[in-house]
Amino acid sequence: MEVNSKKYWSTIFLFITWLVTVWFGIRTHSNIEYLAFWLFILLIGIVLRKNLKIELSSTEIIWGVFVFYTLLTTIFNLLIGTSSGINTNPISSNMINFVIPMIAIFILTQSSNKTVFMKLFRDFIGCFTLLGVFEYITHNQFYKSIISFEGAKNNFSVYGDINLADYRTTLIFYHPYFYSVLLVAFLICLLYLPYKNKLIQIMAWIFGLVNLFLTQTRSNWISLVLVLGLFYVKQYKKRNHKIVYFLVTVATIFIIIEVLSFIVPILFPQFSDLIVNVFNSRISIMFNGGVNDASGARLTQLNLIKYLTTLPLQLFGGGDNFALHLIQIHPVSYWTISVDNHYLVLLMDYGIVGLIIYGYFIVKCIKEFNHARSNDDALIYLILISIFISSIFFSIYKPSEINYLMFILIGLTGVRNKSTDFVTGNKKYEK
Repeated sequence: MEVNSKKYWSTIFLFITWLVTVWFGIRTHSNIEYLAFWLFILLIGIVLRKNLKIELSSTEIIWGVFVFYTLLTTIFNLLIGTSSGINTNPISSNMINFVIPMIAIFILTQSSNKTVFMKLFRDFIGCFTLLGVFEYITHNQFYKSIISFEGAKNNFSVYGDINLADYRTTLIFYHPYFYSVLLVAFLICLLYLPYKNKLIQIMAWIFGLVNLFLTQTRSNWISLVLVLGLFYVKQYKKRNHKIVYFLVTVATIFIIIEVLSFIVPILFPQFSDLIVNVFNSRISIMFNGGVNDASGARLTQLNLIKYLTTLPLQLFGGGDNFALHLIQIHPVSYWTISVDNHYLVLLMDYGIVGLIIYGYFIVKCIKEFNHARSNDDALIYLILISIFISSIFFSIYKPSEINYLMFILIGLTGVRNKSTDFVTGNKKYEK
């Protein structure tokens, strides 16, 4: 399939837009800068589109309903006095963080190509898997000086510092969970957009899995297993030759891992000990963790539901950051900075109505994945499903690279390009 120059550069710009959200996640910035950035993206999207006539997919429409609903319920709670008070102006905050970015991204994606974007994403995260392994082997974290945002610096000191006993690979991303989400998306890309070179493909899988392991993020270990199962079921139903390729790849990786299991303890005893320690600590704590541990705290956080004491709160929630406000007033042990359950946050912030809208969106994505005819569409919906799964253990509806990646993927569902093979002008875009 040919991609004209306009679509190609529009997609490059779309990808750079996402990269800037990664940058904002680790750099100190003002609301004015954030607003100016999204208004600039909106302007570029309109210029590239030349008009505001856009064709939205049903997936985009449902997501748009959800985003505008979050704005309306935030306004409602501000008017009746149940707003969290965390933001001095929750309405403008919602507009800057969600509404304007969604509109800007949906317009910009209309002029983009989903295959180009996903390959750029694949190659970008692929480079970071090399950096992750380099960091673990050399203990060199040359990039950490660019992290200036206080929240990101705190996360890095708690999780990402290579000298920590319970080090979790974070790199330049806001949190190891965020990086693990991107790694699962990267591995899904390898299923639908594999590298032509078999050695590169296998090494990409190995490096991706090693990095995912080093993030020590159990939610995305689970997510990867489940989405691989969904991929297998879909390919089996289609009797697609890709399932054979997938099984051969998995078998090859399994054999390599088995060989490494004998070699690594001899050549790299430190890494071998890490593997044993991570599995012992991260898996056992899921069943034996107390209120001071992540697993126990997440269960205890469910008690926040008891503060939905009125019918309006139960139906519509308390608006943006209401759950975060409650956890700060009624902390679970030392747990005061986040509510690590996306669906609990949805219920607390946006009520039963918001949770139903979001639930319908999830069902829609699963249905679209099941009926997807192109690899591009199946890839996008499977990444979204992986995020739905892992967000049971983390809150994602916030201004972050994960949330805006979701916005972009949802926007790309409205783009129609049928093939994953393309050329730009006379130059073929290599896999």
